Amino acid sequence: MVLVTLSSVPLFEITFTVLTMDNTSGQGVIDCLFAAGFDPAASDSDNALRAMRRMDLLGKCLDEQSTSYSGVIATAVMLAVAGAVYWYQPKLRDLRRRSAPVETVDADGSLATELALLRTHAGLGPELSFHVDLARTTSGAYVHGRSGRYSVHLHAGLLVRRGIDPAGFRAVVLHELAHVRHRDVDYASASTALWRVFVVTALLPHLAQYGYALALLALHTDSPWFPAAPSMVGFVLVALLLVGLVHLARADLLRKREFHADLRAVAWGADLAGWQRPEPVGGVLPSWRRFTALLRTHPGWEQRRRVLADPGRLDRLAPLEMFLTGASASLLHGAVSVLPFMPRGQTVLWISDGLVTLALCSVLGVQATRAASKLDRIAGSGVLAGLWLGLGLLVGQFAVSGRYRVDLLPSNPQYLLVFLLVATVPMVWWTQILRLLAGLRGRRRRVALVVCALVAATTLLSGLLWWRLGGERITMGVGDPAGAFARAYTLSVHGDWQPYASDLAALSAGMSVLTPLHAQLLVSVAAVLLWLTPLVLLLLQRAEARPEVRRTLAAGLAGGLVSWVVVVAVRYALATPRPADVQERTGAFLIVHLWWLIVTVMVVCMAAGALVAAFSRRHWMLRALVAAQVVQVFVYGAVFLSFAADGCLGPANAVSDTCHWHLRNGATAAYPVIRLTFTNAVLGAACAALLGAGAAWLLRRWRARPGAVVAPLPAPAAAAHRRVAALKAGVVLALCVPAVFLSVVAGTQPRPSDYTSNVARELAGADGSPGSPPGREKEATGPDDRKPERETPAVDPAIQQRQMYSWLHKGGIKRVRRFDTAVTSLYAEIERTRTRGAGKKKVLIEEKDFHRLCGDVRKQTDRTLDYFALPDKELQREWSAALSRVRTAARKCQEAMIPPKGLPKAPVKEREGDFTDSLHEVVRGVRDVTAAFKKITIEAGSKTDHRGRTDD
Repeated sequence: MVLVTLSSVPLFEITFTVLTMDNTSGQGVIDCLFAAGFDPAASDSDNALRAMRRMDLLGKCLDEQSTSYSGVIATAVMLAVAGAVYWYQPKLRDLRRRSAPVETVDADGSLATELALLRTHAGLGPELSFHVDLARTTSGAYVHGRSGRYSVHLHAGLLVRRGIDPAGFRAVVLHELAHVRHRDVDYASASTALWRVFVVTALLPHLAQYGYALALLALHTDSPWFPAAPSMVGFVLVALLLVGLVHLARADLLRKREFHADLRAVAWGADLAGWQRPEPVGGVLPSWRRFTALLRTHPGWEQRRRVLADPGRLDRLAPLEMFLTGASASLLHGAVSVLPFMPRGQTVLWISDGLVTLALCSVLGVQATRAASKLDRIAGSGVLAGLWLGLGLLVGQFAVSGRYRVDLLPSNPQYLLVFLLVATVPMVWWTQILRLLAGLRGRRRRVALVVCALVAATTLLSGLLWWRLGGERITMGVGDPAGAFARAYTLSVHGDWQPYASDLAALSAGMSVLTPLHAQLLVSVAAVLLWLTPLVLLLLQRAEARPEVRRTLAAGLAGGLVSWVVVVAVRYALATPRPADVQERTGAFLIVHLWWLIVTVMVVCMAAGALVAAFSRRHWMLRALVAAQVVQVFVYGAVFLSFAADGCLGPANAVSDTCHWHLRNGATAAYPVIRLTFTNAVLGAACAALLGAGAAWLLRRWRARPGAVVAPLPAPAAAAHRRVAALKAGVVLALCVPAVFLSVVAGTQPRPSDYTSNVARELAGADGSPGSPPGREKEATGPDDRKPERETPAVDPAIQQRQMYSWLHKGGIKRVRRFDTAVTSLYAEIERTRTRGAGKKKVLIEEKDFHRLCGDVRKQTDRTLDYFALPDKELQREWSAALSRVRTAARKCQEAMIPPKGLPKAPVKEREGDFTDSLHEVVRGVRDVTAAFKKITIEAGSKTDHRGRTDD
């Protein structure tokens, strides 16, 4: 019901926005997107590029929008109405059904006495009343009411059954009393009231609104807005998914409450024979009956008997429950992230993903703990539950993202499969770590349980954050937007990049995968604890578990030695051919060299995790992480030593030709490798372990070898020998100390470079596209230092008019007004000077005043240029040229009055000429700006004059 409540806020907000929309006001978030160049007919990747071109301006425009709380207020009203429905629902139900007090049909008083005894046996008070539903002839009963006023309604047929089967009568009554004891009536009544009010007030208007819009688009396929139909379908899909999720979740919850009521009734002494009843027979196919069983709120008798025979079934993680939880979590993130009081930027990602993680852990934590403590087989290791949870996250994310797409499918939909790993890795780790915690007792167990729960939650949060910070962009096809990241490397790093075009493409694509989490401190701490916690817990087990630890560490050592050989082989392969010039080797050649070493570190660690998990039978995820960490330490050492000894490696040398020991060179080369792989290698090893264990399971199944049954966990060590305890402490320190040092290295901030500014410059072209492939010559630029535009598809005139109108009203008019104010002030000073010099041969000019006024004109011209590009490319060139002409003239005016610092003053005659020419040029430039702005207003269909004022 939390999902329903939070989802109602954006639904109400959208409905109110559409009802109160004024297309001539130029207000709203959608206008900011249109001002940035949004085109419904373009692809998602193209629209994303237009938004990324000037993210600073777009963010500022969005921040300037007024915050509307109409959705929050409407949700509060909806909750109040739902509360009223819940309160008066029992009375309305009594009016619709013929029920009579038990006393009216109890001639001898025996029925009331028996019911009172059963009520007392159940621990309930006399405020609980009993009634008879005379219209129902079946042998059942039901409970309704609200908190403090419950009533059990017995079917008339149940009274007949009392005389034939007294034990069955008591079983039915005890079952209904168990519902009252468990407060199931409150849960069912409150959820039903809220859901019905939500459907009537929020959901149906929302569906009607978008259904009407889709119908109009279907009738007018030639409309310029027709390409935006998929986004409208996305809104409808989210609403329908919400309906399905709520109904399935509510039905599943009520079925479980029935199971718990059965168990409570049996515990109170109900006869099990009361559940030996046949399934209803009808004309429904068995397959259809099994499917519709998910929609029913009452389970079948066979299901009830299975639960009574094995109550532990309720603690198992059911696939349906996991799927519903995952899908609900995705919808919850979509609802939370658009709440009006949420901050913008990355903060909202942390808050929304943190809330989703908290919700998932609170829902699944206790149940996963119970399930892990009762399951002994590898099949119950959490893999199946995690996969279903990930599938729910995937479906929910696909539906939610449809609200912001104009394409039916994202450019790279295969990346959505990452949700399977995001959910399964922490679920498996948590399940396996719980088995190790079972060997601890007392305070030690409680502390370890809290630490492990935080690590599992942070791991889940890390996966969600990776998706928000990078995975979403990659799925949309803008992992490297138009090659801007790759071209930024060619501008930031010297050297000839032409021979490394394929390497550069792999570098830019790989960096979009590795960079989202590499600088997150919380994720780095969780990555260390992912392997350190199981290592400590494994060492705390008795001697029976020591061979398992020894084999894991031995596998890590063997993998570490192999990693040294792999690093040397990679160094040798990359060193041929090597540039002849030493300076050339420190540029593009070295960057490519380091990139493939980064790939090597990731591959070696992931391979170690996959192999150890494939050959392990118990704790395969935990053992894989420990082994991968050992390999990670070794491979970092190999990278460091190979560059520290660069020049002594013969054909594997990278930069140096002389054999010397250069510790600084080793540290400089190892730093980017450690920074980018310290966290990613651990998380990648966990994902590879999952895949390796899955492949091994499939291979064993193909060979008809069932998985071995896991032996019971050994008890914790009571009093280990001092030598053994010292050895365990040494193992932990040998791995922990390097890990802490590496985490500090990975967390340090690098020195600022030109790369970020080059990325921004590459994205800020007039069409949002950087120019040519690596190895190009410097491109020609326009008068405003923008790069020449590439040919882009023609925009529909109606869409372009909307873009132009939004361009004006989301900042264009404001900038033009400020520009006009500065120019008017300069003209006024010119007029005052002319008035003072009337009839005189020479006029005394206030140099400081003109320097200040020309500076203001130049400043406002720069601000006017620093804005979204116009959708009309030809008009954009005219607009930029006119403003650039004013900016150049204003600069010359300033220099004529007061020369730049460090330059001597020119002769008076020369300065007078420059000053006069600059003012004339300002006037001509302003005339061009006025003409260009008039064209803009005409194309936008706006009633705005050349001064940026609206004609009423």
